[in-house]
Amino acid sequence: MQEVEQKPVEKKSSMNTPTAIIVGAVIISIAIFAVFGQKGTTQKNNNVVAPKTVSLTAALKIESTDHVRGDLSKAEVVIVEYSDSDCSFCQKFHPTLLQLMDEYQGKLVWVYRHFPLSIHPNAYNEALALECVAQLGGNDAFNKYLDEAMIKTFQKGESINVELVSMATKLGVNEKAFRDCVANPKTAKIVDAHAEQAQGVGAQGTPFSVVLNLKTKKTDTIPGAYPIEEVRKILDALAIK
Repeated sequence: MQEVEQKPVEKKSSMNTPTAIIVGAVIISIAIFAVFGQKGTTQKNNNVVAPKTVSLTAALKIESTDHVRGDLSKAEVVIVEYSDSDCSFCQKFHPTLLQLMDEYQGKLVWVYRHFPLSIHPNAYNEALALECVAQLGGNDAFNKYLDEAMIKTFQKGESINVELVSMATKLGVNEKAFRDCVANPKTAKIVDAHAEQAQGVGAQGTPFSVVLNLKTKKTDTIPGAYPIEEVRKILDALAIK
């Protein structure tokens, strides 16, 4: 798996799970203990299998548990982004989507889903933290937490524990509940399901976005951190005005 800036791959309907993801999954239980310090608790993620092919229509179905920025009842187009807050190209693409949300003034909705890559040392821990902030603090807290995580460069080691917890509590999230959530295997299953779906729709790196016109059902993909001009062209081609 790799970070993706421009157009590095052909669009594909499915792919095999990369070896890097499998290897990364084996060490997750060790990483969670080292980072979040839960005594006697580990996160196991050693059952990664080749993802099933997922249609763009299925991937674009917005669930009540999704992390949504914008008003679905008024929007014309939705962008579902599979991303990794420890990915430099995702960090570069994040301000692009923020600007587009402002430019299209309610006509665009942005859904964030987790796709942590094993090549990024803090990615999985940050994804767990993000998911827990969403569960405990709601979408507004999640979006603020994500915006901050995208501009931070966390150091390896236990210092990330202090920073992630501190960021969460500043948003009103209870520290014990946050730590318990991070250590809960159900949280890891949510993150893993997002990542599996990303691969199922053809993502081979981060960021990877799927775009849908909610009325016409016309779709497109953005396999990389495209410049804002290119993303505007895609949105306009989907009849967002």
